[in-house]
Amino acid sequence: MEPMKALFLLALLSLGVGSRSYAQQPKKTIWQVGRADHSGTEFALAPAGFRQFVAHDFGHEDKRFVIGFSNEKTDFPYVLPGPVDTWGSTWSTAG
Repeated sequence: MEPMKALFLLALLSLGVGSRSYAQQPKKTIWQVGRADHSGTEFALAPAGFRQFVAHDFGHEDKRFVIGFSNEKTDFPYVLPGPVDTWGSTWSTAG
């Protein structure tokens, strides 16, 4: 067997072994917003304060949620308006 073919086959084999062991690693969550518990109490305006969406300055381009710095209880609303939700201020462009 030619040395280049042998080297190529060795490289393919090592890639296959490495990727197989990586695929078997347990999942690790990098970040998340909220909990999967069918409740929105950890978010701003919850449980029924959606009418205060504009008063809290949500829905405008200068409002943002920054992972690692923002707080979901004050900076991430439990509900986001769609195109027919006039309470969201920019309702005609939402969605």
